[in-house]
Amino acid sequence: MSAIGTQSVGRTNAFVRQIERTNAQVARSLERLSTGKRINRASDDPSGFIVAEGLRGDLVELRAESRTSQTERSNLHQNQSKLAAIQSIATDIRGKLVSASDGLITDSQRQAIQQEIDASLDAIDRVASGSDRVGNSGSLGELRTGGSANVVDGDIEFAATLVESKTSSLNRTRAAIAAYERTQLDTFDRIRENQIVITTEALSQIEDADFAQESANFVQGQILSRAAAEALTFSTNELREQLESLLDGIEIKS
Repeated sequence: MSAIGTQSVGRTNAFVRQIERTNAQVARSLERLSTGKRINRASDDPSGFIVAEGLRGDLVELRAESRTSQTERSNLHQNQSKLAAIQSIATDIRGKLVSASDGLITDSQRQAIQQEIDASLDAIDRVASGSDRVGNSGSLGELRTGGSANVVDGDIEFAATLVESKTSSLNRTRAAIAAYERTQLDTFDRIRENQIVITTEALSQIEDADFAQESANFVQGQILSRAAAEALTFSTNELREQLESLLDGIEIKS
């Protein structure tokens, strides 16, 4: 093959390689535009991929901690509701003690009040069931029928003292729960949310695609690919013409 033919073949191969490179660029830019990610696989940026995976792991842990915190907060709110209900029952019992201390009521009326107190203490136990933070009616046990503080034949003043002590205990427990939620859960939740925002932004900076840049790369790649294809077509035609001319110049001997 002549030197000119060799040059034409070289140009053709160069155009083919250029088309392959530009097509790869177009495909890469199209993928990034479709996924919104600069890093779609480890080979796109090995070091960046490792850092991104670490940040994703951090986000998984932070969000798991948030779910745990939400569960704990929900449990605290349930306990607060139970405490409020028990406190309401205790207040009602205190009113019954006032009624029972009235010297004008009959024995049957006092007996009826005692039955209501027994029912109220049973209600406290039902509300407190299954809760670690909510006390049952144990401290008010002497108010029950047959107890030393029952309203039929027991010490009503002692009964009032027990109810007052129970109410104070409920108030302290509710205050402690509220303080814990405010000083512990709220504080750590705010810190955690800030960490999630910072980590998410860091991950975005590492792996998210630059849409403006990738759009420009995509358009540029298409232009280069078309130009290389046209040049390849021209080079191929030129090479074919040279080959035909070369063949025409060969004398065929019989």
